[in-house]
This record gives sequence, C-alpha cells and structure tokens, in this order.
Amino acid sequence: MPLYHLLPLGSRFSALWSVPRPELQELWIEAKNESALELLTQLPHRGLAVVGTRRPHPQSEHFTEAFLRSIRGSELIILSGLARGIDRVAHEEALHHGLPTIAVLGCGHHHHYPPESAVLREQIITAGGLVISEFPPDSPPLKQNFVKRNRCIAAWSHATCVIEAPAKSGALITADYAMERHATVFCVPSFPGDPAFAGNQRLLDEHAAIPLWAAHSLGAAWLEFAAHQTPPELPFDLPLCATLLKKSEASL
Repeated sequence: MPLYHLLPLGSRFSALWSVPRPELQELWIEAKNESALELLTQLPHRGLAVVGTRRPHPQSEHFTEAFLRSIRGSELIILSGLARGIDRVAHEEALHHGLPTIAVLGCGHHHHYPPESAVLREQIITAGGLVISEFPPDSPPLKQNFVKRNRCIAAWSHATCVIEAPAKSGALITADYAMERHATVFCVPSFPGDPAFAGNQRLLDEHAAIPLWAAHSLGAAWLEFAAHQTPPELPFDLPLCATLLKKSEASL
C-alpha cells in the first residue's frame, strides 16, 4: 500500500498539526490511494476516539460491538490505536458496520505491533481507512511512543469514549489529553468498586466525564444523536447484580 509523507508546511490538512507537547514535525500515512487522504479533512469535527484496556471483560467487548453497531450509517470516523483489546474491537466493528476508521501507531510503518494486527491493518486500508504514524518507518514500538500516539488520537477527535480502564491505563492518558483540549469525554459506567473500571470511575467522579449508555449519549457532542433511541447495554450483568444486592440485603 502507498505510504504518504506529510509535512506541516503547505499541508492542506491543517487540523492535523494542532497536536501539543511535542508539536508534530511530520506524518507517515498508509492509504489505499491519495483520494483516501480526504478523510483527514473531516478531523477533528467527525472524529470519535474509542479506547480502553488491552485486557477487557467480555461484557466490555460486547458493549463496544453494540455501541458501534448503533451508530452505523452516521458520518463519524472511529479512531483508535490498533492495540489488543478494545482498540481491536473498535476497528473491527467500525469496518463491520461501514464506519471509516483510522489507526494511529506507536511505531513506524515497517513494524507490525502487536504482530497479529497486520491483517486488521490491511483491512482498514483496503476499506478506505488510514494508518497514521508520526514516527519514521523504521522506528520500533517504544513505550514512550505510545504516550505520544495517545495525544494524537485525542487531538484528532471531537470526543473520546473510554470503554474500560483500570486505575493505570493508556486510555486515561488519551482522556487527559482530550480534557486538556476541552473535548468531550465519555465513560462507560460500571458497578461501583470494580477495579477493572477504576479509571472510568475516576473520570466520572473527578473530571465530570459524561456517562456513555448508548448512542443517544453522543448528543452531548453531536446534536444529531440526541434523539437516537437505543436500549442501554451495560458492561456488567444486571441480573447478577440484582441477585448480589438481594443477598446483601438479606444478610443485614
């Protein structure tokens, strides 16, 4: 697939370069053809970042699938980091439902990280999506590169959705960058005290993130979703929670 090298000077994609700390110097973009680059003109106003842990609960994967299915036919562009877990599900479901998707790498294009992402990466490009890196093609997947990658995902998105994040998670770094830019941050709620969602809870409690129940929640960022009617699909088992609550009450 063609690899395009972009520089800030004279670039028609001006919104791409508004990335802070550090500022972008260049970008490498893998695309099916040059016309596919027009997707960049819709960022950040149609960009929706979907991020989360690399080791999600099955319920979180199911929620991500249902959520992206519910916004099919919209004009949103799904951005994520091509990592294991929620990133993978976000890209795969976007492709499955005809939503354009952009993968932002934490390494150069000559590396496939994680190794199993190679097929998904090719599928994204074949479908008209993009794979973007700010790192030269031979750059290895270093830890610090993924923090830089996360700031790009946030900067190119009008809103960020955190699906599942423990207390320490790269998804929280993406959310922090989004909040610095006063972008909308959505969070999937969880049963209180669940350590797998400790990051979500912090965003909701301390940073006024907006609960993500279903597609209609996106009305806080895009008005066309405000009247969208879909039943909420929660990342925890309501019948099980009800049973536990009854047992707790019985023991009082």
